[in-house]
Amino acid sequence: MFSKDDSKRCKGVALLLLLFHHLFYNESRFTASGMKFVIIPYHPVQVIGVACRICVWMFVFISAYGLTVAYENSDHLGQNRFPFVRWVSLIGQYLPAFLVMCVLMTLVGVDIWHMLDAKVINVALDALALSDFFNTPSLCGVWWYMCLAQIIVVLIPLVCLYCDQVSVLPGMLLGYVIIQFAGDGIQSNSAGEYINYMLCVLFGCYSAKQDLFAKAISYFSESKMVRRLQLLLLVFDLAVLHAVIYKLKPIDVWHVRSLMQAIAAFTMCLIVILLSEEMPIVLSKALQLLGKHSGNIFLLHAFFYTYTPRLVYWSGMPIVSYLSLLALGLVSSCVLEWLKDKTGYARLIRGVLASARS
Repeated sequence: MFSKDDSKRCKGVALLLLLFHHLFYNESRFTASGMKFVIIPYHPVQVIGVACRICVWMFVFISAYGLTVAYENSDHLGQNRFPFVRWVSLIGQYLPAFLVMCVLMTLVGVDIWHMLDAKVINVALDALALSDFFNTPSLCGVWWYMCLAQIIVVLIPLVCLYCDQVSVLPGMLLGYVIIQFAGDGIQSNSAGEYINYMLCVLFGCYSAKQDLFAKAISYFSESKMVRRLQLLLLVFDLAVLHAVIYKLKPIDVWHVRSLMQAIAAFTMCLIVILLSEEMPIVLSKALQLLGKHSGNIFLLHAFFYTYTPRLVYWSGMPIVSYLSLLALGLVSSCVLEWLKDKTGYARLIRGVLASARS
């Protein structure tokens, strides 16, 4: 039920939320940008910007779902080599973006060598997207997610085995209990403890194995009017859940929000799937395009609002600034893919992956 096109559309929506989050959640960034909020004051926009952090939970959930499907569709040899093959694929996508970021930052006058404390080991760790894991300097704060993505790749075979042994409800509850005793895990400089995302991974795996989207959609009416009312109710439920998640933030010593975040990610993806049934084809294709380029845009977009803010905030208008960042990210991703193709890098990575699988 959760097709590749559905996945791309959900990634596209998650990317749009990510860009909104990074542009508008930070008051100091808004102040420095010179943007003027005329029709809607900044405060409610900031609240929405903070709420858009659901994008991270969506990316984690979608990644776990896709990796689970790929793992389940692999033969015995493929499953044994799965973590290595997927790691090569992940780093293969990351390295060109890392190199492009190095070039762009150098061109605008950033001393990347001293930014990484003038240590070769720090350069190597950042090039392998492991800076956040070892708490060393990185050229880009948002790259912490690549460290989490590598951990997810390694854990997927174990998570799949766990999901085969325990059904959904007791499995999620047991997973919640387990993280209570996991102790202090990897502490990200930008995103808190990684353990907080593990239930999103677990629920993504369950959703793939048991086709939970199809089961959820079966509860919706065939009547268009009733179905739309049910969808509105689902959106309201998500908004309430999101509000509770952020109200709990100062007092959540038991990781209750981790369970809620997994449910929120599933719900948001379900909403996108339901909306896609009546979505104009142009909008659907646009979201799929953004989903296809979401990885590159995720890795590169921070350069523009950090080091070339005039390209983003040139108009002084929030919506134009947002669209400018989106356009810059999409163009940079297209150029990067063109470079990978023309230099033979894309062919090289395909060859390496084919050798790793055989």
